Amino acid sequence: MARDLIKSDLTIKALQPEDKPYRLNDGKGLFILVNPNGSKYWRLNYSLHRKRHLISLGVYPDIGLKEVRLKAIECQKMIREGINPSEVRKQDKQVIQKEIETEQRIADGVPLENSFADVSQRWLDDFESTVVPATFKKVSRRLEMHVYP
Repeated sequence: MARDLIKSDLTIKALQPEDKPYRLNDGKGLFILVNPNGSKYWRLNYSLHRKRHLISLGVYPDIGLKEVRLKAIECQKMIREGINPSEVRKQDKQVIQKEIETEQRIADGVPLENSFADVSQRWLDDFESTVVPATFKKVSRRLEMHVYP
């Protein structure tokens, strides 16, 4: 299959929008999608486990031709190893989202998820409905004074 069919960034800059979206292929599944509003998106078509997939590699001009080719090569290496680049991207986003949530909990003064303070607080919430208020106050005060610090 042909490779590097797009000669340079000048070729991409010269692409004009049309009534319908169209694509300009660079070879090996890499292409640029030109939308009627003039936006240009890099995409990579690939097949993994007998299923067709499409992954976005960025927006032109933020990602140039040279950079997108390197990204496509990285994705193709993963595909050869049987790894789905879309799934890797989703997992990376989940990790980043988890880190953001953790930082937000720390900033808000809320105990970290599944920490002792968080688990004991959930236990206290359940415990409150089963005992008299004086007992609940004693237990929660003891936790605050002796355990949490």
